Amino acid sequence: MQQLELFKTKDQEERLKNEIDRYNKRQSDRERHYTKALELIRSEFMTEGKNYRLEGTGKWITIDKEFDFGGWRERGLTEVVKVKAFDGAIAFLYARYNKYDNAIEECSASVDMENGKFNCYGLQRNYRYIKPSTMANKLVESRSIAKKQFDRANRYNKTVISAIEKLQSKFPKAKISRSNWDDNITIQFKNGNNVTYSVWSDGTLSEKRCYIKTIQMLRGDDKLKMLQSL
Repeated sequence: MQQLELFKTKDQEERLKNEIDRYNKRQSDRERHYTKALELIRSEFMTEGKNYRLEGTGKWITIDKEFDFGGWRERGLTEVVKVKAFDGAIAFLYARYNKYDNAIEECSASVDMENGKFNCYGLQRNYRYIKPSTMANKLVESRSIAKKQFDRANRYNKTVISAIEKLQSKFPKAKISRSNWDDNITIQFKNGNNVTYSVWSDGTLSEKRCYIKTIQMLRGDDKLKMLQSL
């Protein structure tokens, strides 16, 4: 990029000033957002390090920032200017159960605030803004909910494993597999026939699909006649 320290035109000076003014306004808005959000968070007695995390210094710092002030015909005109930047952000902290890794995850999300209310999509799974008191409760509840989901999943996992072991003992020559997607159990026999079951939380099996090779290989009316004779 081309940098101009001297001999900028009046239009270029004006564009540079406008860019700096816009940047300064964004930083001021950022400070106001930070201050108001922190005030609301602390008013609900949320715990730092558990329910929220402060990032940065929470103060104004001086930085060198490059601004592009070229017009549509003068692309690439830049100048590095010393400006004030607000160095502060807040993140909500919550827990979530990850069923793919079978683990409780510690999650964070930047504070999204509007009209004195908060939104945390990763926690809420929607874009509805809620009262600070409601958000405080949801952040706390997220940990107990994640723990319950983790425990329930592991109890079910043991149930599925037990069902597989019982089927394997009954059909030792069959290949029994478990779907990673929906935990269904498929029994594959050497003759090509197979049957798939879903497993209820109490260990009961519910048939979902049954493939009988001799019937499936038949075409048209032959298949219907075979089914009629069974």
